[in-house]
Amino acid sequence: HIPDETSWLFELVNWIGTTLVAAAVTVTFGLLFLVLRQPVAAVLTLLTFPLRLLNSVLKAIFDSPRPSEAVVRVTEIADGLGFPSGHAMGAMLLYGMLFILAPRLTASRPLQVAFRIAAMTTIILAGVSRIYVGAHWPSDVLGGYLWGLITLLGAGMAVRFCLRQTRIGRSQG
Repeated sequence: HIPDETSWLFELVNWIGTTLVAAAVTVTFGLLFLVLRQPVAAVLTLLTFPLRLLNSVLKAIFDSPRPSEAVVRVTEIADGLGFPSGHAMGAMLLYGMLFILAPRLTASRPLQVAFRIAAMTTIILAGVSRIYVGAHWPSDVLGGYLWGLITLLGAGMAVRFCLRQTRIGRSQG
């Protein structure tokens, strides 16, 4: 059990993981990449938001319940199914993508490192916070991280393939 003095941190991280905040962060960074003349980075960032919809499909497939108050301390009543955690998966998608794209934001190595540390911290705290409030089992969070990472890597490979095909088409045309 984590002391109540730190509850505010987990409540903040849970709020950061809401759909509205995730949408705002996604659009903000997407626009920032456009301003920085990084259109591929903008598309990759914006792509993370619709990919979050995969979580609902996975929850329906696995049909896993959330923790109950009879078993753990629940401070946030969450509706729906448990596996995989949407907060953990969404954090891995968005902040994992921003971690990868950090060099596109700035040429400064120290700023890239700081940004990447912030992204990783957000990913980790997103999962820990869901366990802390009793909304998810640790396995739900690990599943969210794993499915988020698989989706992130799949999207990256698809974009890389499309870019390669575009270059091949231009060189032949």
